[in-house]
Amino acid sequence: MTDRIMQSIEMLVRRATRRIDYTILYPCTVLADHGDMTLDLQPDNTALPALTRIALWVGVPGLQVQVKNGAKVLLGFRDARPDQPYAALFGAGGLSTLTLSLDGPMVVNVTGTATVNAAHLNLGGAGGAGVARLNDQIQVTGVMLGGGTATGTIISASTVVSAT
Repeated sequence: MTDRIMQSIEMLVRRATRRIDYTILYPCTVLADHGDMTLDLQPDNTALPALTRIALWVGVPGLQVQVKNGAKVLLGFRDARPDQPYAALFGAGGLSTLTLSLDGPMVVNVTGTATVNAAHLNLGGAGGAGVARLNDQIQVTGVMLGGGTATGTIISASTVVSAT
């Protein structure tokens, strides 16, 4: 019985005197994303309390993300200052939304195949016309006997890809 009491006291003393190293990164679980690039976090390290409205740093200007509840992030402290916490480096599968806003041109270079898996893809903004694909139907007015050029209208197009 005395051993258990001593172990409990030692554990309480260790916990009470444990120091936080503000120069390292601490794994945390996201409790909430406020939609303004701030998160509520529950650190895995029990020496740290739950934290609210911690700035999310993604390292790319113009990039905004929303992080799923339960996702993992790393908690750091700018200049090792306890009053400057930030969250960074979320794990795979932790994002629910990613938005990149740029004031200038954006170039995407792909040397292989580019694949976009999406329920709907807007090229140039929402509300555009459907994009015609190889083998989509066209409607041609008039008949050209002996060859020539005819003008037609595409009457079917993709319902999941649109462009403006």
